[in-house]
Amino acid sequence: MHWADIDCRGFIGIVFRASDDDSVFEGFYVRPRNGRSCTEPQRRIHTMQYFSYPGYTFAYFRERGIADYEAKADIEMDEWIHLKAEVAGGGARFYVDDMQTPALVVDQMFGGGDLRGGVGLYVDNGTEGNFKNLTVSCAD
Repeated sequence: MHWADIDCRGFIGIVFRASDDDSVFEGFYVRPRNGRSCTEPQRRIHTMQYFSYPGYTFAYFRERGIADYEAKADIEMDEWIHLKAEVAGGGARFYVDDMQTPALVVDQMFGGGDLRGGVGLYVDNGTEGNFKNLTVSCAD
């Protein structure tokens, strides 16, 4: 069932530091529809985003004009996209495909450095996504 407008679909990523009841978590997603073939520069800068649920979501950042937690990425619909998140303390680095340098660096995540929890896959309403070869490594 695809109830979302075609321009809205494409939120797919990972969540981390998720509480047992999923009421609190942090995450990172990509929007392939805003990638390489998107001809609108304003949408291109929203290709990938960090968020912290429940308080700091897509809507929170848009309403306040905050773009520090977003970046462009050279991705496209209907192709495999490799995601990598390095989360340490209160910060994180997010990579797409085989980048040597992170596409997005978040020095201070909203959940803080002490937040702990599970890891999961993120697909928002109206989005279809496939995952494979998930690897989770914990340094602490």
